[in-house]
Formats: sequence, structure tokens, C-alpha cells
Amino acid sequence: MMYFNRGFDGFDRFNGCFGAGYFGPWGMFIWMGILILIIGLVVWAILKKKTDNDPILVSLREKFVRGEITEEEYLSKKRALNIK
Repeated sequence: MMYFNRGFDGFDRFNGCFGAGYFGPWGMFIWMGILILIIGLVVWAILKKKTDNDPILVSLREKFVRGEITEEEYLSKKRALNIK
């Protein structure tokens, strides 16, 4: 029965060398880092999409492009709205 749990090298197939798993003792941190990275990218994408479609910012940009307001007015209004 032990033969089926072992690989060709004699190491346990599911625990890697010395029973520590394929990533060793750092495997948990590697997977947690990957998970945090994926969650961060999703949150960043959602927040970026939200600010790009903000109707106030869109109308402010349109006024600036049409020449109704100057660059100083545009930047001050944008700063006042705390939109980056």
C-alpha cells in the first residue's frame, strides 16, 4: 500500500520533500500573496472604472475642452471635488 503513495524518487507525491508540500513552508505565504494581488487588482479596476465614468468629472472635462473654463479653474474645481 505504501508503494502507491510514493513517487519514482521515493518522496511522497502529495507532500513533496520532507512533508512540507511543493512550495515548502512558504507555500501559504505565496498563495496568500497571489490572493491579495488578485483582490487588489479587482478593487483597483472597479475604482478606476467608477472615476472614469463620473458624470461630474465628465461635464467638467467637457467645459474645459469647449473653452468655457480655464485650466486653472479646471484644476481648482477638480481639486475641490477630490478627484484625481
